[in-house]
Amino acid sequence: MRYNGSVSFAWQPEPNYSNGIANARRDGDYIYVYVSSSVSKAWTSRYSTTLGANFSMIDYQEDSAKTDNRDYVGMNFTNRYKWTERLAVSLGWTGSYCNREYGNNEFSNFVMAGAEYAVSENTSATLRVGPQFKYVENYGTKTYPSAEFGLNHRLSDRFMLGTFVRYSNEAVNTYIPYNGASYYSNETWRFGVHSTLKLTHRVSLNCGVNLIASDYTRPSSISNSDTSNLTFNATAGIKLLLTNALALTAQYSYTNGSYSGYNYPMPSYNRNVFSFGVNYSF
Repeated sequence: MRYNGSVSFAWQPEPNYSNGIANARRDGDYIYVYVSSSVSKAWTSRYSTTLGANFSMIDYQEDSAKTDNRDYVGMNFTNRYKWTERLAVSLGWTGSYCNREYGNNEFSNFVMAGAEYAVSENTSATLRVGPQFKYVENYGTKTYPSAEFGLNHRLSDRFMLGTFVRYSNEAVNTYIPYNGASYYSNETWRFGVHSTLKLTHRVSLNCGVNLIASDYTRPSSISNSDTSNLTFNATAGIKLLLTNALALTAQYSYTNGSYSGYNYPMPSYNRNVFSFGVNYSF
């Protein structure tokens, strides 16, 4: 039996686009808290189960952005079976409840079938597909497809490269400011590429690219039309190990966003963020 737990806290001006917290420009800083835990049990050398729970919160500090404040409470249960030395299959359920400060609360159930395949000694791929049953207050339950794909490749002992594609109907930015209406559907594609290069045993470089495309449909008010967001984000950074446990980090992030629908004629924007930090592992 194995137990995993994590806690994270952030106060910063730009979200991490790969974690699904946001997909549009926001004014000012936000506070983000994430807590998760899981228990895994290997019943045999091939079959195992995992039960997990998590909580996350996002709180924008500027009044103009608080319309997207929300909390998530989630649970998941997964059965995994190692079919061959290279292939493992899984079947799982994930439930996610979104409690919004403004707009309609949502509850999504994902039933996902997955496969993990070792393409080679240095390359692995993961695929998960299944239906999403999404309940929105005052709207009811609708069924949407959902899918996730990931590919990781180790080019050498020093260089790692990974990519992911994710599609689902999200609960992000669905509230329409000013008139109190909401979008009941937010179909979102998320694409990302990330890499890490170890220059020495103490110095490593990292970079990444995220692209998020969202289509908002089914507005609760007939006075609103469909809208869409397209966001591009690129990062680059360096990590310096002072000891085996203590590290210094520096990161640069560039973001470009464009809008249509009710956001129009808001112009596209560019944002540059420099950040510095300290990591301690124990």
